[in-house]
Amino acid sequence: MRRWTIAASIGAFLFCAARATGFPASFGTGSFLGIDVVERPEGLMVWRVMPGPLDGNFVASATLARGDLLLEINGAPATLDAWNAMLAKPAGTAVSISYREGQPRGSNGKPRVEGPSRELQVVTDDAAAWKGLTKSGEQPPYRRPPVAPAAATDDLPAALAMLGPEARARTERLLASLDGIAGRHGDPRTPMLLRAIFHEPASTESFVRAAIPAASRFTESPFRGAAELVAGLATATGDLPAAHGSFTIDRPQAAIWYLDFLLNGARARFDEWVRAEDRALPGLRPLVVERLDNLLVSGPHARDAMAALRALPTLDAAKAAALLAHFDVVPAFGDELASAADEPIPDALRTAVEGTILAAEEIPELGWLVVGGTGANRYDLGVVAAVLDLGGNDRYEWNQTQGQHRLVVDRAGDDLHSGGALGPAGALGAIAVIDDHAGNDRYEGGALTAGSALGLSAIIDRAGDDHYRAGAWSLGAAAGGASVVVDLAGCDRIEAEGMAIGVGGPVAVGAFVDVDGHDIASLGTRPSVYGVAGEHAGFGMGFGLGFRLAAAGGVGAYIDFAGRDQRRSGEFSQGCGYYLGLGILFDGAGDDLSACDRYGFGSAAHQAAGVMIDLDGNDTIVAKTAAHVGGAWDESLAYFIDHRGDDSYRVDGLSLGAAAQQAVGIAIDRAGSDLYRAGGTCLGAVSDNEYHFDEAGLGSFALFLDAGGVDLYPSVRGNGTRRTSPEDAGVRARERDSVFEDRPDAAP
Repeated sequence: MRRWTIAASIGAFLFCAARATGFPASFGTGSFLGIDVVERPEGLMVWRVMPGPLDGNFVASATLARGDLLLEINGAPATLDAWNAMLAKPAGTAVSISYREGQPRGSNGKPRVEGPSRELQVVTDDAAAWKGLTKSGEQPPYRRPPVAPAAATDDLPAALAMLGPEARARTERLLASLDGIAGRHGDPRTPMLLRAIFHEPASTESFVRAAIPAASRFTESPFRGAAELVAGLATATGDLPAAHGSFTIDRPQAAIWYLDFLLNGARARFDEWVRAEDRALPGLRPLVVERLDNLLVSGPHARDAMAALRALPTLDAAKAAALLAHFDVVPAFGDELASAADEPIPDALRTAVEGTILAAEEIPELGWLVVGGTGANRYDLGVVAAVLDLGGNDRYEWNQTQGQHRLVVDRAGDDLHSGGALGPAGALGAIAVIDDHAGNDRYEGGALTAGSALGLSAIIDRAGDDHYRAGAWSLGAAAGGASVVVDLAGCDRIEAEGMAIGVGGPVAVGAFVDVDGHDIASLGTRPSVYGVAGEHAGFGMGFGLGFRLAAAGGVGAYIDFAGRDQRRSGEFSQGCGYYLGLGILFDGAGDDLSACDRYGFGSAAHQAAGVMIDLDGNDTIVAKTAAHVGGAWDESLAYFIDHRGDDSYRVDGLSLGAAAQQAVGIAIDRAGSDLYRAGGTCLGAVSDNEYHFDEAGLGSFALFLDAGGVDLYPSVRGNGTRRTSPEDAGVRARERDSVFEDRPDAAP
C-alpha cells in the first residue's frame, strides 16, 4: 500500500490536473470525510479521497476510490444536495454510504451502472483538524532577493528572441504563469527565493549564488557562516545577531559558564518563540519521519502530524538563523584548564558518565552540564544536557527525547556519536548542536540524525576524516526551523537511508555543507518508488519538498566547495524541488563523479524548482530513467549550469534542458569539450502538455545552450548549430517550445 501511495502522489496523483484545478472544497469547516465528489450522468461519483477518516492517497483508500458511484447516503438517494447536507452536520456524525465500485478504480477511475453494491460506515471528523498551511492566506509582498553580479542573466532572454513571434508569446505567457503558482496554492510560507525564481527565471543562478556565503565565511567562523547560509536561503530580512567575540575558558567553572551561556541563551530565545505545548506535540516525529514512504500527510498518525504541521510557522528559518548566530563564540582555552584536578562524578551521573571529569553542575532550565578531561569518556545525553570534552576517543550516546536541548563541544579525539530514538544532534521541539574541533569521528544513528522538526539541529565538524551514517530525515533535514551540517575538512564518507543530506521541508532550510576534502556520498537504500528494478528512492542531497495538499516546501541545499567527490543517489535528489520546494546542489570545484536515479541534477516536479550550479571541474554525470540536468515536470522550473570543464553526460529521457506539462527546463554548459550521450526527449526538447492545457492553453519551454568547446553529440545535434521548435502550436503544444544552441565558435 505504501509503495503504491507514493507512486500515486508523484505520478498518477496529478493525472487529474487537466480536468480539475484548485484545492478540494472538502477542506472547509464543519464535518470532514476527505472525499470530493462530482456529478456524472451515471450519478454522484467519487473524485478525490484524501487524508482523513478514510486515509486516502488522493485517488483511493482501502474502501472508496475514484470512479466509485455513490448510491445512498444514510439510506437516501445519493445526490449532491444530500452529500452537502451530510457535511453540514456536526463533526462526529455517523454516516452510512452505499456505493458501487468503479471500473477501473483509482487514477483513471470510471463509474459502472451495474454491479453489486458495498456498504461503508464512517464517522466524520472536524475539518479544522485536517487543515494545513495551503489556502491559509495571501502571499506576503514580493521582495527581490540580493543578486550575484557575476552571474549572467541574458541566456533566457536571448533564447526567447530566437523563437518566432507566436512561440515567443506562448513562452512569455508560460513564464508569467509560473509567477502566479505560489498565489494559487495559497501558502504564505512559500519560500521567497522560490517565488523570486518563478518571478524572474533569468536570474535563477544570480539569486542562488548570492544566498550562499563564500567558503571563507565557514572557515573563519563556522556558526556565523551557517547562520548566514540559512538566512540567505530564507531571504531573511534584518541583520543577524552580532558575534559575541571570545569567551575565556581558563578553569573548569568557566567551561560550565561557557556551556550555560551557549545552550541556555539559545533555549531562552527558543522558548520565547515556541510554546511548550507545541514542543511536546506527538505528531512532530511522524510528520517528518513517515514522509519517506508517503509525500502526503496520511497514515495512522496523520491527524497528529497535521497538528504538528500547523505549529511549524512559530519557528521559521529566519529565527533558526538567529539561534545559530548565537553560537558564534570563540572559545579561548587557557593552558591550565587541561591540568585542572579531576572531580568525582556526582551520584546522579554515575550511570550516565564514564571516565574523568573536571566539573559538573545541574542547571534548572537545562539539566546537567559536564566538563570532561583528556581521556576516553562516555556520556549518556539522555541525562547530560551539555558537554565540553577536552580530548580522548569519546562515546556520546544520544538518548535525548523530544523537547530536550543538547550541546556537545569536543576539542579532540576520534569520537563516536550514536543515536537512540533520536540520532546524534537530532531535535524535536528543541535545539541540538555538536561542535567538534578535531578527530576522525563517526556520527551514526537512525532517523533524525542531525535532523529536526520545529527545532534547530547542527553539526559543525572542523577537521578529520569523518563517517556519517543516518536514517530518514537526517544530515541537514528540517521542517520548521533549520538543520545544518558543516564539515570543514577531511575525506568523509556520507551514507543515508533517504530524505537526508540537505532537505528543506515546510517553513525550513536544510543544508549539508562540505568545504573541502574528497568525499564519497550515497543516498537511498529503499526500493524505487516507481518500482524500477535496480533503482532506489532517494529524496535528498539538496532537496526541497512540500507535503501535497498540506504545505509548501522549504529550501534544501547540498553545497560542496572543493574536492574530487563521488555522489550516488536515488530518485529525487541532487538539486531537486518538489511541490513548492526549492532544491539546490552547488559544486565549487573538483572532478566529480555523480550518478542519480529519476529526477536529479537540477530537476523539479509539481510546482517546484531545482537548481544545480557547477563552477569548475571535469565532471561525469550519469542520470537514469528520466528528468535530469535541467529536466522539469508539471508547472516547475529546472535549472542546470556548468561553467568550466570537459564534462561527460549520460542521460535518459527528459534531460539536458527538457520540459513537459507546463514546465520550464534550462541546461547551460559554458565551456569545455563535452560528451553528450542522451536518449528520448533531451537537449532542448519538450514533451506533452496535457495536464493543464485545457485550462490556459499553455505548453512548456526548454533551453539547451553549450557556449564553448568542441563537443560530441548524438546524431540529432551538432557543434555550431541552432534548432528551434515550430511556430505553430500543434496539438496541446506538444513538443513546443524549445531552443537548442551550440555556439558557432565551438565548431571545429
